[in-house]
Amino acid sequence: MNWRKLQFEHWPWKVVYFPVFLKYLWYSLLERNLFYFYATNPSIETGGLLIESKYHILEKIPKTYLPAMKLVSLDKIKLTKFPIIIKPNYGERGSSVEKIRNTKEFESYQKNNPHDRNYIIQEYIDLPFEAGVFYYRLPSEKKGRISSLVIKEFLTITGDGTSTIKQLMQQDFRAQEQLLRLQDKFDMNTVLFKGEQLQLEPIGNHCRGTTFLDGTSQITKKLGETFDELAQQIEGFYYGRFDVRAKSFEALERGEFKVLELNGAKAEPAHIYQPQYPVFKAYQSLFFHWKMMRKIARENKKSGVTYPSIKEGIQDYKKYKRFH
Repeated sequence: MNWRKLQFEHWPWKVVYFPVFLKYLWYSLLERNLFYFYATNPSIETGGLLIESKYHILEKIPKTYLPAMKLVSLDKIKLTKFPIIIKPNYGERGSSVEKIRNTKEFESYQKNNPHDRNYIIQEYIDLPFEAGVFYYRLPSEKKGRISSLVIKEFLTITGDGTSTIKQLMQQDFRAQEQLLRLQDKFDMNTVLFKGEQLQLEPIGNHCRGTTFLDGTSQITKKLGETFDELAQQIEGFYYGRFDVRAKSFEALERGEFKVLELNGAKAEPAHIYQPQYPVFKAYQSLFFHWKMMRKIARENKKSGVTYPSIKEGIQDYKKYKRFH
């Protein structure tokens, strides 16, 4: 048995969130509404926890921070420029997000994904530094706070001059998990030169082998000011995580980055998935963020934002189940 699989970062998400779910039920009882979280981000459908259009969220962000993008139907789009990123408009945890390098890969994507929903075609941002910046602001306050910073280390192997790509992947714990999924992406019999690096996965998602590193100690006043300026330009947004790419951390601080995605109330403080991160600290962070989510929702409610009815919430939940 590989004991690394017992580390918190590899726990099934339903196991991770069981204690959080109990906390949520308690907050729902106090708020007398199971869907109080809708009021966390009034401008985002369901507050960004159940079902929300990724494209419509991105549209709220100033264009200078965005890659070129469009919302399409798989039946009607023809691509001539590569590489691009394609992802479902409704989705989570990296499901069906792919970097498409040529027409053949796009045709394969069309064949293997549902055609009864829309997809986002996004310019591929070829920058080396990817991070998740968790930001929140109480509606009664002028300034917000960055409460979590995760730095993403992409799944990469390094050649030794004798081993094939397959052999190198078999020697790496994270790469082993992705071998079956990636076997058609590369010529597995290729031998990499000594010191030659090969990025196996360009999507910065934990379930695709990306290593999440705790960068909270690197949060600076300047970084906070940069994201305060950005977040306050997004009407009705108070709580969530920006997934971004930049040339470096310093470029991120200066505001020189592109937002790949903005997650609302379902966002996680993803630094907790750093290898060997203490379980008690992970839950401390999760409970804190859910506490702040409720506090923001309550303040917005006092300002006139209404909680949804049970009927509305159930309808949205059914819509969520359709896409997940």
